[in-house]
Amino acid sequence: MGYRSGRALAAAALCAAAAAHAQMYLCTTGSGQMFTGDYIPAACHDHEIRVLNPDGSVREIIPAPLTPEQKKAQEAADDARRRQEEARIQRARKDRALLTTYTSVGDIEAARRQTLVGLQATIQRADTAIAQYQRERKRLDEDAEFYLHHPMPARLQEEFQENRILLRQQRQVRDQAQAEIQRVNQRFDADRKRYIELQRGSAAASDSTGAADGY
Repeated sequence: MGYRSGRALAAAALCAAAAAHAQMYLCTTGSGQMFTGDYIPAACHDHEIRVLNPDGSVREIIPAPLTPEQKKAQEAADDARRRQEEARIQRARKDRALLTTYTSVGDIEAARRQTLVGLQATIQRADTAIAQYQRERKRLDEDAEFYLHHPMPARLQEEFQENRILLRQQRQVRDQAQAEIQRVNQRFDADRKRYIELQRGSAAASDSTGAADGY
């Protein structure tokens, strides 16, 4: 019994090997010419190849290699999918941070006000300094009237120059603070909008779950 079993196993192994060796490779070129062989024919390397079982059924299809244009398109598509996935992950991370940081829309508005306080104070200080330098400029203009027909003293020229520099600096400070206020408001507006969307989505999901449980 054992001897016959051993012979049967050996025969089965030999049959499997023969079947594996009997597989065929087939392809059709663009001109319609067909090539077959026990090994992949050289003419098939640039075409789709069908791997056939001994009974003629298709065991596997080996796709044709991509052309340079197809490779470029594939790389572009892969890159687009990668960017989309990165954007999705980044959005999910921001959403989690938003829900962790704030518990209500009121929290968002409180954070907005707190952030704007310092910027508004900066603008007030700049406006005060600008008004002061403008008054000083008016005084300098009055002093300069005495030298309409005479050379202006170096000291007065230096005061004019210093006044122009200080006035320009304070105007830049004010403009930068105003621009930052705009950016802060845009950011908090976006956070508020997204927070409301997430809250509505969460509420809708809860209602759907509750309705399903009730059913």
